[in-house]
Amino acid sequence: MLNSIKVSVIIPVFNSEKYLTQCIDSVLKQTLKEFELLCIDDGSTDQSYTILNAYAKQDCRIKVYQQRNKGGGAARNYGLERAVGDYLIFLDSDDFFDHEMLEKVYNRAVTTQSEMCIFGVKIYNHITGQSTDAGYGLRKKYIPQKEIVSWKDMPNLIFNVFQNWPWNKMFRREFVLKNKIKFQEIFRTNDLLFTNTAFIYANRITVLSEALVYYRTHTKDNCQSTNRLYPFDFYTAFMELKTYLVEQNIYETTRISFINHALDGCIANLESLEFCEEHRHLFYKLKESYFSELDIDHLKVEEIHDFLRERYLQYIDICECDYCKYITKRASKYKDDVEKLGTKMYQKEQQIKQKLQLEKDAFDFCEQKLKAELIQTQEELSKYKEVCNQKETMLEQLKNSKSYIIGQLFTYLPRKIVERFK
Repeated sequence: MLNSIKVSVIIPVFNSEKYLTQCIDSVLKQTLKEFELLCIDDGSTDQSYTILNAYAKQDCRIKVYQQRNKGGGAARNYGLERAVGDYLIFLDSDDFFDHEMLEKVYNRAVTTQSEMCIFGVKIYNHITGQSTDAGYGLRKKYIPQKEIVSWKDMPNLIFNVFQNWPWNKMFRREFVLKNKIKFQEIFRTNDLLFTNTAFIYANRITVLSEALVYYRTHTKDNCQSTNRLYPFDFYTAFMELKTYLVEQNIYETTRISFINHALDGCIANLESLEFCEEHRHLFYKLKESYFSELDIDHLKVEEIHDFLRERYLQYIDICECDYCKYITKRASKYKDDVEKLGTKMYQKEQQIKQKLQLEKDAFDFCEQKLKAELIQTQEELSKYKEVCNQKETMLEQLKNSKSYIIGQLFTYLPRKIVERFK
């Protein structure tokens, strides 16, 4: 008997009451209807669990579970163990989704018989309400132009052309279970090992470039905003991935991709901690051990991916500077960036003003032209009315003339005879 549930949607939830309604509604409005929605409340202290239960009472496809706070990785594993769909997708409770997402991704995965389908992402600014494409989520330029790819097609790039995010990927459930792929049960970066080992296990990966998920940013309470609570989890994740690659005897084959990925992750996590005490602690851990243990110190300049050049320069600064000097250089860079941004904004403002002035000049020209044409038309209409009035006067004078009256009398009888025989 065929499985009636095509996709299991798994959402870990932790204190997401502000965004949960938009998230759940965007799932329930999917054009693909044969799905189950597994929501795992990870010990929320707000109204998230209450909101989930209210939805579950309205739609039998929704299943709500609750656990003590263990992090998103543990919550996803909990949902994975209970999922029954042919395919799996792991979404975040503060994001929302295109209404055709499940249908388009599922159809692509089934049509291509893929174990993974990766799709595009839009970044949603919670403050401005604007969305932009996240090009770094799918670095299309570096992905082989084939319907089906695997890590063997791009061993130097497999961890770099895609992101660790599980929420822009759909996985065949049988594939995940067969390879015993699970999320690390840590609080931060718990998706890195799951996603990157899936890249290695998968023989059939397909890409759908259309952006179908809206990743919410600029909030105070998403996981990116709580990095300072678990500043070293990312290192645990990378070391576990390195161990896995070594055990699979493919570390040397994927070394360049792994080290570039680790470099990117180290600098990104350091940047996320700026302006707090954990930033200094991580700075020294990177400098004294993390860079070495992750083999970043052995990365050759020619092995650095072009889109990570800026990250490499920051790595050099960390290695060569003490903390105070590094902070000073970063502050100087921020100042330069602000000045460049200010210049760019001023130039943009001038361009807009110039464009508006050109449009105003064009409008004024058209207005003057229309006014002139209107005046000319009014003058011609006035002349026409004057001519009409003159002709009406002449006609009236003609009707009152003696010759017209005598003519009417002489022709009266003939006209009547003609009318009689018509």
